[in-house]
Amino acid sequence: ESGDVNEPKRLFLRSFHTRPSVVAARCLAILQTSTHDAWEWYQRAWTVAFDDREEPARDRLIRNLATEIAYFLQGIHDYPNLNTFIKALPPHLNDLDAILTSKIMLSLVHDDPTTAIAMLNDTSPLGCFPTIASERWTLMQWWFTAVEKQANATSPVERHRARKSHPVPRNIGCPYNNYSAAGCTYW
Repeated sequence: ESGDVNEPKRLFLRSFHTRPSVVAARCLAILQTSTHDAWEWYQRAWTVAFDDREEPARDRLIRNLATEIAYFLQGIHDYPNLNTFIKALPPHLNDLDAILTSKIMLSLVHDDPTTAIAMLNDTSPLGCFPTIASERWTLMQWWFTAVEKQANATSPVERHRARKSHPVPRNIGCPYNNYSAAGCTYW
């Protein structure tokens, strides 16, 4: 039945205690009713992912789990744990959109608009953000926030001038839908 999480939790716990697996720990994370408990299970899943060398889909699981953990921590605004998680990642995961957006978000939270602008304006393949799709509006909002912070813009007029003098880069505005970079320079 929908909403009955106790039985699945019991079964996943039994499975995890029989043989720890990334999938069981991850499922336990999403079945938790508190973000604290969910984070505990995500950490267990992360540890198991690196310990289980026999898992045939290990590399794919690690990439998917890194994405899910990053978005989870972004969503609950747990910037200290997000920062710690991002800094401890193996370098080969730095190309994931969730990791890139986490780094941008953290640079804005830590008042480092220059880093956010550089990452959002990256014309290399890292600046493509292929999995963002219709959420490009979020990237554009981060761009506006970064250019306003960099300009120390506080009044509406100053913020408008900052946005006009630093239009949204083409790589984060999608020319194929309503979220085009060219259409966002008027504010």
